[in-house]
Amino acid sequence: MKLKRKLATVALAGGLALTGVAATAPSAAANEGNCPSGRACFHENIGYYDRDVETGTTKTCIDLRKYGETKFAVGIGSYVNYLPVKVDVYHRNGYYGALVYDGTIRPGGFSSNSSNGGWWGEYGTICTGGATP
Repeated sequence: MKLKRKLATVALAGGLALTGVAATAPSAAANEGNCPSGRACFHENIGYYDRDVETGTTKTCIDLRKYGETKFAVGIGSYVNYLPVKVDVYHRNGYYGALVYDGTIRPGGFSSNSSNGGWWGEYGTICTGGATP
């Protein structure tokens, strides 16, 4: 009987410890690559590693080929949009090819791994606030 009581006590303590950790762990939204409030941040790499582009402009287009180690040859790996406006993402058909619309990042949107093997921003352009490339 004492053994069962000890095991129950250890299990209860372990459960409380896990609950305490879960309650105090930061939310995902609190740790997106330290992108400043009111900015949008883009990384070639996943996991918010090595920020390559940051903007606070709410109506502009940015050619991603001018940034990063590989000029976003494999697209956007991770991103955060703390702007109050959407960000439209385009990729190019080849380095000099035409732009093709990929999708929109909503205000407050983020992803630590947006490189899904597709064309998401590959050699592309991002446009904020409804600007067009």
